[in-house]
Parts: sequence; structure tokens; C-alpha cells
Amino acid sequence: MVWEQTRGQPWLVNALAYQACFRDRAGRDRSRAITDDHLLNAREALIRRRETHLDQLGRRLSEDRVRRVIEPLLTGAWGTSRDDSTDADLDYAQDLGLVALDGPVRLASPIYREVILREATRQSLLKSSNSPRPGSSRGMAVSIFRHS
Repeated sequence: MVWEQTRGQPWLVNALAYQACFRDRAGRDRSRAITDDHLLNAREALIRRRETHLDQLGRRLSEDRVRRVIEPLLTGAWGTSRDDSTDADLDYAQDLGLVALDGPVRLASPIYREVILREATRQSLLKSSNSPRPGSSRGMAVSIFRHS
């Protein structure tokens, strides 16, 4: 379960284990094993707390070269149209640890995917509430990419 959620990213592995084993009351009971449910609860707690590492990940969405990679991955449009700048953008997103290239291009981990989706939705809702115009409240997570 830890590997499935983190894909081995060191900060995520440590944060998830610390949350499950020390911060969660049930995890501190050494007579009980840490279960998948404990790990899923720990995952949710990390995401909701917007730990610094995860918060910085969300902030990267405002960068054009990150958006040019993340948006098509979220919408399923990756690979349908590519230009020369996409390779440099993809290298940058990989250097940041946002995407993995071991196989089909994908977000680096399920936790990162969830953080990015939630942040995109949050930013989209903030933008739509601040600019009431026709079509601005679409509610789609990826609309952040179109309105930035």
C-alpha cells in the first residue's frame, strides 16, 4: 500500500509512515498492525493538512510549463498533440518529481494526482467565485488551466 500510494518518493514514504505510526492514535498502539485503512487515513490527513511539500506541489500548477504537462495528463489528452516545447516542459516536470516516465507518461504517484486535482479544483472555484461571468463556474478541475 505504501508503494502504491507514494511510488517510493522518499518524503511521501516518510510522511505517510510517520502519520500512520505516530500521529494517528491507533497507530501508536504497538499491539496492533498498521492496516491499509490506517495508511489511507494517513494519506487523507497529509493531503488535508496541506503539508509544505504537498502545498508546494499545488503551487507549481501556476507555472505555464508545468500546466502544459499536467493538464493533458488530467484530461487524458496527453500525446494527442505535441510541440517542441512539450519535451522541455516534460523534462522540467520530471525534474520536479511531478511525472514519471517509466512507461507511459503519468503523474508520479496517486498522492500527487489527488493533491493536483484538489488544488486545481480549489483554484478553479476561487476564480469562478471572484469573477462571475457566463461560463466561469464550470466546476471542472482542469478549468484552472484555461483561466489562468
